[in-house]
Amino acid sequence: MAADQKNKSSINISDILLYGAPAAIVALIASILTITGAVSDVLERVQEPHRSIYSAGLVVFALLLVLVFTLLLVLMRQRTIFAKNISAVRDQHTNELGAAKNKYVKVWDRTTRSIDAIVSKLYDIEETRWKFTKVSEVYTIEDDGTTLVERRYTVEAGDKPAQIWRVMIDADQSADNIEYLEGLSLEINAEAPINSEAVEYLLYVDKPLHKKIAVFFLPEITAGQERKVKMTYRWPGFARDLISGNSTVFSFNYRTCDPTDTADVEIEFRVSKKIGTTGIEMGSVAEGNMNWSTQDSASYTIHKFTCPDMGMNHRELRIRLLRG
Repeated sequence: MAADQKNKSSINISDILLYGAPAAIVALIASILTITGAVSDVLERVQEPHRSIYSAGLVVFALLLVLVFTLLLVLMRQRTIFAKNISAVRDQHTNELGAAKNKYVKVWDRTTRSIDAIVSKLYDIEETRWKFTKVSEVYTIEDDGTTLVERRYTVEAGDKPAQIWRVMIDADQSADNIEYLEGLSLEINAEAPINSEAVEYLLYVDKPLHKKIAVFFLPEITAGQERKVKMTYRWPGFARDLISGNSTVFSFNYRTCDPTDTADVEIEFRVSKKIGTTGIEMGSVAEGNMNWSTQDSASYTIHKFTCPDMGMNHRELRIRLLRG
């Protein structure tokens, strides 16, 4: 294919003869007629012996003019051929990229389905082996809905060792579609202790507005042991429904192995003042001593939910952020 493209972009003599020669001949005839008339007029005014010198000079000038004009025609033709070749190469490259992307998507879909199947079979999805001690979630929402999310959890293993934790990320319907996890700048790290413990993660559900991630504790959290984990990501347009529809809903789902488990929970929304006046509406009631506070900083309105003793047993918390 490369050789074909190279041959197409080189100068073709037949093209020059086909398109350049007729134009050159027409230009030559016109130039000769014009110059002949001019030469005759000039020569009538010039006396011998200078007449022959002027004649030779005018003929040379005419020939040079015809040559330059012919070269310009050839170059214009070659430029047209080159532009067509560039367009053909670009179209071919676009088609090849599209085919490669489709192949990658198929392979990636098969990979995520395999990870989902493996995780589900090795680790019972209905069985939770840890309980929460502290939860801290901060959502910094910019004026276009782009949101930086910082989630910190302190978890403790129950009677059995805990090694896997499933995490979901859901964005508004009007958010930017994220095809690849790299588009979120996702980071998941163990905060403490950090001398030997670590976390790794695998994406196992990958949809444009919905991600599911399996987080692995390495080594596993032994019974009674505590682990601190931090997750951060930045999703363009994550809370854009707040702007386009004047509200957006945040859902929080907590599962624990201890029916009596309580945790110190803090959820904070930092909303750009450029969005306008905002408020909070609870879609569900938490168990414990709930408290809401709102304060202003230079650039953000800060809505903060705190509950130092929230019941965490299969707890679903829904918070609606309103504008206006």
